[in-house]
Amino acid sequence: MQFIPVVEPHPLDSNKVAPFSVPPQKYGEFLCKIFDLWLDSFVDGVPTTSVRFFESVLYSYVDLQPPECSFMKECGVYVVVEHNGDVFSCDFFVEPQYRLGN
Repeated sequence: MQFIPVVEPHPLDSNKVAPFSVPPQKYGEFLCKIFDLWLDSFVDGVPTTSVRFFESVLYSYVDLQPPECSFMKECGVYVVVEHNGDVFSCDFFVEPQYRLGN
């Protein structure tokens, strides 16, 4: 599983977030709850559910290459293929101007 918070800068004040953005406290509470559930899913020391963020933190902590690109030193280790076959270099850049092909 992957959880990406909806957070965008306020259109009139870049020091604030847009009104529809998830409040930091609520997102933190959500992550804490998901972490507890993730830990409860372990069977014989192995998680039965994959939570990408937690795995990336764990990999980074033990000095391994994390599976999440935002934890890597550089982008571009995998691509996104949309339902229609359009290919993009990153799920954060699924915009017409960044389309690599189909």
